[in-house]
Parts: sequence; C-alpha cells; structure tokens
Amino acid sequence: MAENVQTNNTNQSNDPDKWVVRPSRMEKDDKIESYLNEFSRIAKANNWTDCRSADIFQAMLRADSEALQLFEDLTESDQKSFSKIKRAFEEKFKHNMVANIMKLMFIQRDRNESLSRLLQRTTTCVERVYPNFAKSNKTQLVRNHFMAALDLKLREKIIALSELPRTANDVLAKAEAFENATKCHYNRNENSFQKPSSSSNNNKKQNKFCEYCKKTNHNTDACYSKKKKEKKAKAEKEKVSSIESDRMVMKIMIDFKNKKHLAIIDSGSSISFFPKNLIDSSKLVNSEKNVSAVSFTNDPISIIGVYKETIKIENVKCKWDFYVANNNDYFLIGFDFLSSKRFKISTDFGLFKISNGRTEGQTKILRSTDINSHDYQQFNNLIISTDSDKKEDIEQCVFKMISSRIYIIVS
Repeated sequence: MAENVQTNNTNQSNDPDKWVVRPSRMEKDDKIESYLNEFSRIAKANNWTDCRSADIFQAMLRADSEALQLFEDLTESDQKSFSKIKRAFEEKFKHNMVANIMKLMFIQRDRNESLSRLLQRTTTCVERVYPNFAKSNKTQLVRNHFMAALDLKLREKIIALSELPRTANDVLAKAEAFENATKCHYNRNENSFQKPSSSSNNNKKQNKFCEYCKKTNHNTDACYSKKKKEKKAKAEKEKVSSIESDRMVMKIMIDFKNKKHLAIIDSGSSISFFPKNLIDSSKLVNSEKNVSAVSFTNDPISIIGVYKETIKIENVKCKWDFYVANNNDYFLIGFDFLSSKRFKISTDFGLFKISNGRTEGQTKILRSTDINSHDYQQFNNLIISTDSDKKEDIEQCVFKMISSRIYIIVS
C-alpha cells in the first residue's frame, strides 16, 4: 500500500480536502489485516474523524475483494464508524486463525491420498497459521506436522532412524521408500500363496464353526468381523498411546539475575509464565483482562497476576509481561512470546536463535522427557481467554502443542 506524502503545508490535516498522507486503493494481493493497519495510521496522520475514515476506507476497497463483502455485511450504523469496521475485521481475523489452527492440528492423511499431496496440504496450513515466522522455523514446523499426520507405523519407522530427517521433503522421501517396500513385500506374499484344492476346502468347511458370528464357513480365529473389531480397538488404543509416547519437551537455558534457569518452550501455550518463587510480590500487578486458564487435565489454573520482567537468552535481553500462577515454579515461553514482533525467533536444527533488533544470540535446545510429568501437565498447554464470566462469548478452541502432540480443550 503506497503512501504519497505531501510536505508543502504542515497544517493540511486541518483541511478535510487536503491530505498529509494519501492512501492507495487496496490491491488484489494486499492482505486485509496489513492494509487495515496501514490505513489506520494514515487516517490518524490526516486527522480524519471516525465517520470520514469509514467513508474513505469503503472507497478504497476493490469491488471483487473479500474485504468489501465483509464491509457490506455490517449494519448501516457500523458502516459509518471506522472503529466499528476495524473491530469487525479483527474479529474475522481471530475466527479465521482459530479455524486454521484447528485444521492444522487435526490434519491427517485421507484415504488413498498420496504422501506428496499430504505434504502440500500441511505446508499450506503452516503458512496460514504462522505467516510471520522465519523461513527456517516454518521448515521445521512443516516437518513436525507432516510427521504427525503420517500413519503410526510410518511415523515409528522414521523416528527410529539413526538421524531424524531435517526437512519435510526428506521425511517424504523416507516415507515413500518405506511404503513402497511394504507394498512389494505384500505382493510377493500374495503371489506365493497357493490355494488348496476345492475338495479339500469342502472337507474343511464341514468342520468349521465361528463362536463369534455363529457362521459355519470359518473358525473363530479367522473371523473377519472379529478381526475388524479388534483392529479398530487397537487403533484407538494406539491413538491414545501416541499422544503420550510422542511427548518431547523442548527446553532452553535462560539467564535471570545472573543465574541460569531452565525454561520450557511450548508453542501450544497461549501465554508465558514466570516462576512464582522468583517474583518480587510488590511488582506483581493485576491483569487488565479477565484471564481464564486450564491445564492439559482440564483443571483450572489459578493466575494471580502479571509480572513485567527482563530475562536474557544468550545475552539477548527480553522484556516481557509474564503471567504468574499458584504452585508454578517453572519458566514457560508460550506462543505470545514466540510470535511477538519484538523478537525474531527461529529453531534451526537443535538451536534456538533469537534477535531483538539490536542483539543476536543462540542457545542449544534441550529435548528430553525427564521433567516431572505431573508438573508438566499442570502448567503446560495453557489457554488464555477474555471475558471469562460470559461463557457464551468464549469460542470453543482446541490447541495442540506442536512438539509434544498433547491436546487440550477449552470451552
């Protein structure tokens, strides 16, 4: 969105017909969110009223744009207020983000879907959920989600490799090789199978009876219905087990007051936490929002306030508004921190890299499951929601921690 700045008269903003900064028409490739934010800055620079901003914003929208369709869905009174227009668009962005997160979290391979097509869908979902992440970070996210979407047997074979594939394309190559090898083995077994003579079959059928389905053409151990039921039960059990077995806690070392501390990296947590045992109670402030949080076990988390503090990650100073909860003595770096525009963060092959615009640093990612499981479930995977007293206004959201494959539901 180009801006043409007029500098010949500094008092032009007092004249409604003369603009200090002239907005450009929304182009087809412009993202609605970016355009809306830029238009807000231009409206402020030109000192436009709320009503005038709404009129000009409408004129700048393309006839075939999604933004104009959303605008026309508003009430007549809302269309005359730019602040209400902006609020409606922001609600739309929030709804789309939740929908994209849910789609990414539940992505699975469809029946007869090729692995390359599954990878393509996974890549698209990651781009929508993490548009501002560094390219190297997106590469690792695509790999992790693609592996999580594979069938359990394929995923187990890839995880069992001596060296984990670095990219999703490497995972794709390995998965296709394993799948092709399995098909070849199955075909060889089919070709080597010899059918018994019909007379022999007739004699055997006379002595067969299935205790499960009560039919006489097969024995119980060969019953298709019984095997189908057992297979379904096993699949459900494996699905639940995979949630626990795939858990992989990501941790880094951080500095606070010249001492090293362990911090959990959890992109499935909407908020970041500061250990209660390290705070100065006099600096603890109440949250401006009504905060509601629950743990993985769906137990309520008692948040006692917000703690503004600075930590250091390899000499990079990070000032942040951490939440403090009762009984929590861990640092937890959540999605709010990881996706913040204050920092540029990436995780390249075992390294956590961070920059605050002035200083850069990197530290090794520690991956293990040696943290106490009860504490991990109690303070990991938290959701923050506003207006917690109005349950009808809280959207049903489901989030998944990318690295640990742990699910939580908040409603």
